[in-house]
Amino acid sequence: MSFPFTSLCSFWRQSLKLRLAVYIMALQMLLMCSYVTFLLVRETEFMREQAKARVAVIIKAIASNSRIWMLSRDIAGMDMLISSFNDFPYISEVMLLDTQGRILAHTKIEKIGERLPEEELRAFVNRRPDIILFRDDRDHLDMFAPVMEEDMLLGWVRFVMNQTERNIRFWSVIQRALWFMLMVFMLSGILSWWLAARLTRDISHLTQTTRKIRDGEYEERPSLDREDEIGDLAQNFNQMLDVLNEHERALTRQAAALARSNAELERFAYVASHDLQEPLRMVTSYVQLLARRYKGRLDEDADVFIGYAVDGVGRMQQLINDLLAYSRVDSKGGDFLPTDLNEALESSLFSLRVSLTECGANIQRDPLPILKVDNVQIRQLWQNLLGNALKFRGENTPVIRIYAQEEEEEWRFFVSDNGIGVESGQEERIFQIFQRLHGRDKYPGTGIGLSICKRIVERHGGKIGVRANGNGAPGAEFWFTLPKNRDDEGIVMARQEARLSSSDASSLSSGSK
Repeated sequence: MSFPFTSLCSFWRQSLKLRLAVYIMALQMLLMCSYVTFLLVRETEFMREQAKARVAVIIKAIASNSRIWMLSRDIAGMDMLISSFNDFPYISEVMLLDTQGRILAHTKIEKIGERLPEEELRAFVNRRPDIILFRDDRDHLDMFAPVMEEDMLLGWVRFVMNQTERNIRFWSVIQRALWFMLMVFMLSGILSWWLAARLTRDISHLTQTTRKIRDGEYEERPSLDREDEIGDLAQNFNQMLDVLNEHERALTRQAAALARSNAELERFAYVASHDLQEPLRMVTSYVQLLARRYKGRLDEDADVFIGYAVDGVGRMQQLINDLLAYSRVDSKGGDFLPTDLNEALESSLFSLRVSLTECGANIQRDPLPILKVDNVQIRQLWQNLLGNALKFRGENTPVIRIYAQEEEEEWRFFVSDNGIGVESGQEERIFQIFQRLHGRDKYPGTGIGLSICKRIVERHGGKIGVRANGNGAPGAEFWFTLPKNRDDEGIVMARQEARLSSSDASSLSSGSK
């Protein structure tokens, strides 16, 4: 039983034509029922008034004809007059009464001489001599009329007619009304469906056009020659499609430019990993050979110059390696698989165990969730953020807290430290490639670690940022987000957003020069 009902409800929700047809037919039937009810009430009232008028005419005629018999007290004449109504099938009783309510003549002879009950006497005794309606219900119409001789009241005529004839006529009217309503209902259904089909025809055309566009027929356009709201809708829809096509062409051009840029970046990575590495290793070897063989054999300035050369070659080696790691975040990234972030964090802490032991760092950590991520890159993300907290620890013993907060559609992770913090206004700059806030002599590094963190987070469809610790506490709190649910489309979009980072692209081009 539930299956047909569920199917009907589903069809009702999905079919605008059906709802319009039902609404139109319901409105027509409501109006028709109201009109037929009004006519039935009017017809019923008319039949009642017609019956009362007929009885009034008859009873006046009886009163007029019985006047002479009542003056002369001719019982036989009165009985002959009243008994003449026995042949009428719809007449229940006809009687002549004196002024005290005693029956002088009756269609039923056995009732002659009886006196009316008190409740019936009260209907006409001591009343103004006029036609009196005593009862008018579904079964009987009962009326009294005075018998007058000039101004003298001689008695009363009582006429009781059953309502069988009127009831038959009434049900005949009801039957015709029901047949009429049935015909109207059928015609209303046909008319309502036709009107609904005409009203929804163009909407169906728009729906079919949208399906074709959804299926890839982007040049399809609805053509409706109308000047009403649906025509305006079709015109606005066409204009929207034109704008979307123009945007799509612009995105296509941008995607092509992005593909060329990515290809150039890949070629640059290849050059950095192969063509630059070989001569750099040769320079490094000979500079180190000079440092070992001629240290102390030349003058003091020569030893200083050789030291500068060794340091520069080392920094250049580190810079190329970091740049290569940055460029490979997208191109060499792994698959997104369910990963326990607690294990990823544990692996990063193990890699930093020497530095953690040397500075006596205090690591405070809360349980972390399991998410679908690139395990290798998430470990690198943890390691870079923790290494950053250890590097910029200042003079205090490092206290690093790692925790996470669940939000509606993502998880937000925090790495809080008590180090030197970040100056106000520099929160965005520190994530740009090759940007340093401190001198190399005080805090070594290439300034690319946080840029790699940002690129990893953006590849995962999240965001990253930094803020000062609350309540004026020293240090900074880095945060990043990772989505809860991930599908292939979301990954592709996240990668495109990461690649479209204009600030990183401009910084990379300036750094490569």
